[in-house]
Amino acid sequence: METSTKPKFAVVTLGCEKNRVDSEGMGQMLRGAGYEPTASTEQASVLIVNTCGFLEAARQEAIDTLNQLAATKRDDQLLIASGCMVELYPERISGGVTVLDGQLSARNWPDIAKLTATLGQQRGLPLTLFPAPPLIALDPALTEQCPTAPASYADPQLTGFARRASGASAFVKIAEGCDAKCSFCIIPQIRGGHISKPLPQIIAEVKELAAQGVKEIIYISQDSTYYGLDLGIRDGLAGLLEETVLQVPQIEWLRIMYAYPARMTPRLIQTMAELPQVCKYVDMPLQHGSEATLRRMRRPPNMDRVRRVLTSMREAMPNLALRTTFIVGFPGETNAEFDELLGFINEGWFDHVGIFTYSPEEKSESFKLEGHLHPRVKEKRRKLAMAAQQRISLKRNAALVGKTMHVLIEGEGELEDEQGRSTDEKIYVARSYREAPEVDGYIFVQPRKQTPLTVGQMLDVRINRAEEYDLWAKPTANS
Repeated sequence: METSTKPKFAVVTLGCEKNRVDSEGMGQMLRGAGYEPTASTEQASVLIVNTCGFLEAARQEAIDTLNQLAATKRDDQLLIASGCMVELYPERISGGVTVLDGQLSARNWPDIAKLTATLGQQRGLPLTLFPAPPLIALDPALTEQCPTAPASYADPQLTGFARRASGASAFVKIAEGCDAKCSFCIIPQIRGGHISKPLPQIIAEVKELAAQGVKEIIYISQDSTYYGLDLGIRDGLAGLLEETVLQVPQIEWLRIMYAYPARMTPRLIQTMAELPQVCKYVDMPLQHGSEATLRRMRRPPNMDRVRRVLTSMREAMPNLALRTTFIVGFPGETNAEFDELLGFINEGWFDHVGIFTYSPEEKSESFKLEGHLHPRVKEKRRKLAMAAQQRISLKRNAALVGKTMHVLIEGEGELEDEQGRSTDEKIYVARSYREAPEVDGYIFVQPRKQTPLTVGQMLDVRINRAEEYDLWAKPTANS
């Protein structure tokens, strides 16, 4: 068998799914420059760690990962740190990693091939810069439909690249950066202000992914409901959903992550309700339930308005699955304010809730606030809030027992007994429209005998058991 002589690269991605898309982009740039991907860090000529810099724990993970690779790195390998931590803490990486060849910020990931060529030439390594890969071709007809500011095309973060599917689901970034001024968040410092990706480029990506068999597209950004406002487009997200369904009708699920309550407009709600391909699922990080706490967070504080928006969404979409996240232990959070959050949780609006303890970030505005709480207090409140939501989630899941749901098979394995031993029985991991990848629960599907299922397959199942986070099911008779 002929062995390729092309140099190889390996990317380790830390942090969120937005980083994952950037890693895919870097991979495509390197492919176009003559490199091949590998999962082996030993075989790679170029080692890249795409870092997360949002929280201290993530930054420490990045340093540890880089040092693990540095410990075994050969002289003929390049080790590069990229991503969010590089954008905000480059000096900490250079001072904390034993051996490092280069850094590339989150806003300049398209320059990865140029960087590796430059570093290779400086080190005298046999690395060659090949022609850059072709960018995504934009549909002229769509371009005419989308007025856009020139800067939105020029920003490096929005560089188009040929998408490569790695499963039945794919994340597509519709914007970069954020204009919100949340006091606890440093994303605007890392990614800059909000810049909407031009609609033709988004549609081109979705078409590429659909042609490779992708069945679920997940639209992501820091605030997806802000999409198009910087381009002078009102209800831009609603228009994007409509255009996606029109241009790429073979996509079966369209999912939205990161919605802002103030921008869940009547048109957007109506569009979501009317388009069958759009998952009746909204991820709306609300962060707290106390107006006093929300003001210190510099988040929308009007909880009555939040409840009206939630009511409007549920009235338009009775089967809507709602996800949110809350931060407990924010500076100055009193017992009464925490009780307000518990009360809001116990109103039972949400199917899925992520609860996090406040992390003091020195570059954030909230770092300077008075009244920082002890970690034990924050953790106690997190557990209390989680317990409250678990009761609600179990009740909501139990109501699904006996119902038929359409699911996407994502993985397979074998059932284990109580001692952790294999039972030789197949089990498949699936999701319905109610669950987003990696952040929500799963549906475990036990197939009928002699009827194996396939990863990437979509089918109907009947729910037969409910837990706090997960569901169990079997295929229906006609599946």
